[in-house]
Amino acid sequence: MDLVSVIVPVYNGETELNRCIDSILNQTYKEIELILIDDGSTDSTNEICRNYAARDKRVRVLHQCNKGVAAARNRGMDESRGEYIAFIDASDYVEPDYIEKLYLACHHNHCNLSMCNYAEVIGDEIDKALVVTRDGLMSSRELLEDIFYGRDIEGFCWGKIWKKDFIKHKFRNYRYCEDILFFVENFSHANERIATVKKTMYYYVRQKNSVTSKRRAIDLKHTLDVASIIAKESRNSPVIKRKEAYAMALNYAFFAYLNVNDEDPYARQLKKRCLRWIKRLRGYVFWDYESSIKTKIACFLSLLPDGLFKSVYSLIKR
Repeated sequence: MDLVSVIVPVYNGETELNRCIDSILNQTYKEIELILIDDGSTDSTNEICRNYAARDKRVRVLHQCNKGVAAARNRGMDESRGEYIAFIDASDYVEPDYIEKLYLACHHNHCNLSMCNYAEVIGDEIDKALVVTRDGLMSSRELLEDIFYGRDIEGFCWGKIWKKDFIKHKFRNYRYCEDILFFVENFSHANERIATVKKTMYYYVRQKNSVTSKRRAIDLKHTLDVASIIAKESRNSPVIKRKEAYAMALNYAFFAYLNVNDEDPYARQLKKRCLRWIKRLRGYVFWDYESSIKTKIACFLSLLPDGLFKSVYSLIKR
């Protein structure tokens, strides 16, 4: 059996780290190494990691000063020994057969990636997302199109197993959307087969104080930076169509514009940039029949004055 390297970046994760690690070490597939990257934690994370390493020889602990999740994942890949790689976030957890089912789907179908359904956990509520409709195969072309148009499929690096030697591009150091860029850069040059597992096996735990809940302009700017890179990538990619890259770029511009804290000193600058994108792209996206109804409504509402646009769109989202 092949070795699967499970990479878990951790920053101040003492409250939920035990659940995450236990779910990994209790896998039915035993040929794993668990790489915990302590990204400069100031709580008891380091002690928790060392305790697990002392009890289970499959656990390796790496330490670094705080560099962010992208740098932590990249270091985990550099240090990994497995033929396959799985990324899991420290606040999340997985089913006992998570590695086994994804590994077998990937290995038996001779694919470079396999993926499963995931559930979003907020407090005591679990909301299952139907991103995989059947056990089988899909093309990376289909998957990227669904991601760009926002069809209930996210470009997360987790919820998947990757063939290590397939990964040619590492994570870039962005606060937002580093997952989708990693995904796109590794799949934009050839139409690959992807193995799919219908079972829900990954649990994505959302916290109110998480990175994705903080709407700083300097962070939201990264959504536009990533969208710009992907739009440029679409010019020469045999897999990405420019119109779908425009749809994603427009959605990111709407996201940044509507979520930035107006009291942020950089908010005005970011909103101006978002509006330039919106005005430039909304005509293309509105007449693209593949675009979602929500995106088309946002395009129409963006013709309204600034404050009215934001207020009306917020009401519709409810």
